[in-house]
Amino acid sequence: MKKLWMTNGTYDYLAELQKESDEIIIAQDGDQYLAVLENNDKNPFNEAREYEVIGEAGTLSSKGFFVMNHIPVTYEGRPLFESRFKDRAGMIENEPGFKAYKLLRPYNNQTYVVLTQWEKESDFETWKNSQSFKQSHKSSSDEKEEKPSYSAGPSYAKKYQVIQPENE
Repeated sequence: MKKLWMTNGTYDYLAELQKESDEIIIAQDGDQYLAVLENNDKNPFNEAREYEVIGEAGTLSSKGFFVMNHIPVTYEGRPLFESRFKDRAGMIENEPGFKAYKLLRPYNNQTYVVLTQWEKESDFETWKNSQSFKQSHKSSSDEKEEKPSYSAGPSYAKKYQVIQPENE
């Protein structure tokens, strides 16, 4: 079972962690910094959000742009949510600039993360405005206003630019 861990901290703190493991990817959103590590080994972070990777395409890279959709899911709704994403249209993998997709099941809370990585933000924006996006996000019902039965609250998205360590 593949795992993925995330933690937040200052750039200096995360850069020190990255020196210990070059598999750690650091990303930035304004003045917020995020470290991401995907592996099957032990969690290297003191305070981490731990996820099981239950769906994926591509490989995370130390260069690019992350989009993370955080989706709170009821415990009863987990099977429905997971099957919906596992059975997704799958058109994203062929989009220009696409690098990776990870469906992350949380260990200690109810919020799943759908992580995509792109070469650059404009690749994500182009896909978001495409027919492929509309097709892959089609609702199974015609009532778009109604929240899905698995929903445990409002979802939200965060965007991060992957950054490279500063040379010393």
